[in-house]
Amino acid sequence: MISSNLSFDKEAPYSGHSLSNWCMEPVKRVLKSHNSGMAPIKNTASADRVEGFVPAFSASGQDVWLPEAMFHGPGIVLSAVGARCGKTFKADGEWAVTANTHVFFIADGNYRDYWWYVTNNEGWWERDGAAQPFVRVKATLDRFWLVPPYEEQVGIAEFLDSADQMLRGGVSQKERLAELMEEYKQAVIQRAVTRGLDLDVPLKPSGVEWLGDIPEHWEVRRLKSVAELVMGQSPPGDDCSDTPVGLPFLQGCAEFGDFHPNPEQFCLVPPRVALAGSILMSVRAPVGRLNVADQDYGIGRGLCGIIPNGVTLLDDFAYYQLLVMEDALRLVSTGSTYEAVSTGDVGGQVVVTPPLTEQAAIVAHLDKLTFDIDAAIAHTRREIELLEEYRTRLIADVVTGKLDVREAAANLPNIDLADTQLPNENDATID
Repeated sequence: MISSNLSFDKEAPYSGHSLSNWCMEPVKRVLKSHNSGMAPIKNTASADRVEGFVPAFSASGQDVWLPEAMFHGPGIVLSAVGARCGKTFKADGEWAVTANTHVFFIADGNYRDYWWYVTNNEGWWERDGAAQPFVRVKATLDRFWLVPPYEEQVGIAEFLDSADQMLRGGVSQKERLAELMEEYKQAVIQRAVTRGLDLDVPLKPSGVEWLGDIPEHWEVRRLKSVAELVMGQSPPGDDCSDTPVGLPFLQGCAEFGDFHPNPEQFCLVPPRVALAGSILMSVRAPVGRLNVADQDYGIGRGLCGIIPNGVTLLDDFAYYQLLVMEDALRLVSTGSTYEAVSTGDVGGQVVVTPPLTEQAAIVAHLDKLTFDIDAAIAHTRREIELLEEYRTRLIADVVTGKLDVREAAANLPNIDLADTQLPNENDATID
């Protein structure tokens, strides 16, 4: 991955084309700090747009509204505290801020949008804090930065606006492609586990709306009749720790890794255990997410372990069926704060049980097909990552003077980036 800290090298912020007309200045001469001080906390602002209210910025961006404006005109709002600290947002017109932000106005002779591109990178800011990270605003403003003339700031910002629009358009298209492939994968699985592989087989009504018609030689059963269900239970508070002693403990699907669970706690004597090979289902929001236990796990109230009997229902076939049950489970979920389902809800779900040989054939077919689809999705997501990395590097190189875009900026809007290569796996700037 490209390091934004390296892209915005604080010690050597420029190299490349002639920068004789750029001046090295303390950042504080350009970014005029206006500490938001006693700004209201986020939960006192309206989360919805209200007539007469002005847009307000929290540390997450412009996501709330307040009854009175605190500032006027173009400015920059810094997320100064928390997980997103180091991100900046452009503010225009009448606006306000909430706590954990810091406001800047741009000195005369400088262009706000150019400085937004400079500052909207967490690697540019001096930061501190571990549990609660924060920006060291004064230390950052005391640094020196190479400042281009106003006309070049405008040209750089316009060039980056145009390039950013094209790159974001490419990212959006690829994200949509990944979504369509995910939808196609889900449809392929549902078709196979509800209708089988033989398109000419006689059908019969299943009696279940979401299942529809099924092959006439298949049987319809309740999950609890063909699988053992182990509903998780929270252990005593003093029995769990991050010390790797006892069994790894999972509380919910938030601890699911890409392929297998990724536990953060361990329990000496967990009250409920999902044995290796069990299908793990999330029974609290989001309901229906699945994983497979690669070893024995203690499980908490957010999970249910499902062990098919192997006589009428194979493990892998059950997993594929459960993948398409998410909507059905949500229909029976309860809870005002978050959705949840009970053992009875899970066990009462309908499954179909083809002959075991047919189940095995369907699993083999889906394993091959989903492997290919997953590979295509992973390839598309890697392309998205490369576009995002390229965007980060492009901005860094342009605002630090490593890449001269004066000619391109002068010929906007017809910018041609076709000759600029995207980073690839062998690019030395990617580790």
